[in-house]
Amino acid sequence: METFGETNIRPTAAGVSTNVIKGTRRSPDYDGIAESITVYIDPASPWIASVKIKCVLFERTGVNTYTYVALTEERDDGGSGWQTFKFLNKPYIYASKTYAIEFMSNGSWYYRYETNYGDGGSYDTDHSYTIHPRDADNMVDTTTTYSIYCSYTPTYRGDLNIRYSSMSDIWNIECRCSRWDVQDYSVVLETWLTKSELQTLRRNIRPNAVGELYKLYQRPIYKDKTWKGDNTIYLLPRIGSQSTLKAMREPTVMFVKSITTTPVTGDNGYIDVKIEGFVSGNRGL
Repeated sequence: METFGETNIRPTAAGVSTNVIKGTRRSPDYDGIAESITVYIDPASPWIASVKIKCVLFERTGVNTYTYVALTEERDDGGSGWQTFKFLNKPYIYASKTYAIEFMSNGSWYYRYETNYGDGGSYDTDHSYTIHPRDADNMVDTTTTYSIYCSYTPTYRGDLNIRYSSMSDIWNIECRCSRWDVQDYSVVLETWLTKSELQTLRRNIRPNAVGELYKLYQRPIYKDKTWKGDNTIYLLPRIGSQSTLKAMREPTVMFVKSITTTPVTGDNGYIDVKIEGFVSGNRGL
């Protein structure tokens, strides 16, 4: 996971005003999928439960001109310190563009900021909390940086190869893995694929065609019930794979249970793909 914005706690505290949005102006280092926005709330004047907060991402398209990109979840549970708000629909973001990472609230709490620091930020003093989503009609560029940042997963290719049952390069997809979870030999893999890659993957596997044959030393051994490998994919972490795939120490056979997809907001051509399934107990993970 990468971030852009201000990840440090700036020295000055100030109170939030209703129907005002404020935030930091930055560009990501890579193209990718935005996951969440995190804002720092001063513990001296914390966020009280029942007060609502949500965050919003805008694209800066000109001087004092900002176009709506995506809205996060709304929370009213209260707290202080770094608080994270997940996007309702994860947007695709570009390294070539500048974004405003903004917070808004219908009540009072204290945030942190610093003037004449970094790339600055932006604010809109007439932005209704209840009327959203919409563009920021009265946004003003400022030299103030706020303690708020966006977390995203880059989509640059190259840390995982997905191969089908033939183990042939003909049926090979190179992708970027955003999630790899293993629990009791059940696994979840998430990545982004193009439409054509997803169609190819669906043609070459049969979800749910998998069964547990037996246990070996209390470890389940799974088998493709088609006996042809039609629901089996081979996961090959590429040299240099880090973070997400650090637990996958060797090529792994995954027996697919289901595939679910979510469109990624933006004209990027990617689809968020979640593959759930099993690995046999004799595989190293």
